[in-house]
Amino acid sequence: MEGETAGYFKINLGDAQTEFKDEDAMELERIYIRKEFQNQKIGQKILDNVIEMAIQRKMRYLWLGVWEHNHRGLNFYLKNKFEVTGSHPYMVGNDRQTNKIMKLFF
Repeated sequence: MEGETAGYFKINLGDAQTEFKDEDAMELERIYIRKEFQNQKIGQKILDNVIEMAIQRKMRYLWLGVWEHNHRGLNFYLKNKFEVTGSHPYMVGNDRQTNKIMKLFF
């Protein structure tokens, strides 16, 4: 496993953000950890680094969207002091889904 990619994250700033386009905010669009690397606190380390990046850039908040039925993800972000501030519906084929919008204010 040494030298292998454990996962990745994607952040968006300014106009690259998918929803708010707020110059004082950073979007964490995605954290992905490969299954064989899960439960090793890698996601927490990534999130801690992203939070530090947002603080260094003097952002007012970090935000993201989590599928409403992803209870593990929702609990992870709530544990890290994110707040649910809204929701965003989207379609997967003919199936309406909803993301919870979560923000961490600095």
